[in-house]
Amino acid sequence: MEASTLVIGGIVIIVVAVIGYFVAAHLKGEINIRLRQTSYRMGDTISGSFELLAKKPIEGNRLFMTLTAQEITKEYRDGKSHTRTRTIFSEDTEINGPNMYAAGSRKNYSFEVAIPSLQSNSFLNSSWGKALSAVLSVLGDNKRIEWKLKATLDAKGVDISDSVKLHITE
Repeated sequence: MEASTLVIGGIVIIVVAVIGYFVAAHLKGEINIRLRQTSYRMGDTISGSFELLAKKPIEGNRLFMTLTAQEITKEYRDGKSHTRTRTIFSEDTEINGPNMYAAGSRKNYSFEVAIPSLQSNSFLNSSWGKALSAVLSVLGDNKRIEWKLKATLDAKGVDISDSVKLHITE
């Protein structure tokens, strides 16, 4: 067998596994986040809700929201574009602990997630605060911060999640 056949076979197996994972998650249930707005300022509180639909019985370990900020850096070398991504902030907000979700059940959850404030000394002295401040000071054409809010049901087997991109300014 040729090396190229093995490589192609390996790629096909990986693609099928990824598609299978997402199909299994969708068949298990869905989460749909609802926000009043998607633009915020540092220090604001994100208020919203999400609906959790269990299509099959689900044994949930925990239900939580995650607010993340990623530094996206685009570089050009040798005529090619290279993109690097680095997480500079990530914080979970617990919504619910272990729970059984019956097949066909539909439940709405409200949440409030605080966006860190660059005016808070305790935040600025934390490792997340230092990383975020450093990145904000050198943003330019080749660097940007991408914020995301994600709701996740950590469940036995396949997890269920939904995410929304946010626009957060200083």
